[in-house]
Amino acid sequence: MEHLRNGKKLFLSTSSVRTGNHLSENEGLCDDHNLIHSDSLQYKLIKENAESILQRGINVTLEAGDQSFEDIRECYFLIEEILSL
Repeated sequence: MEHLRNGKKLFLSTSSVRTGNHLSENEGLCDDHNLIHSDSLQYKLIKENAESILQRGINVTLEAGDQSFEDIRECYFLIEEILSL
């Protein structure tokens, strides 16, 4: 999948100055703050690049917009699980 290959390049080429990458679960067309799920592209990118994210100290920010507390909590624990190596 080309998106995953490009995402890996993004995480591997992140300079020491950059502190985060903004990934969008909406084809990058707008900034809707959609939550990630285990079948989403964001999830796959974070999971496949977790080691690089942790080694480089890249911030992963959950932008939840007006999502419910339970949805935000579920998403948070999903991301935490990925990054708990």
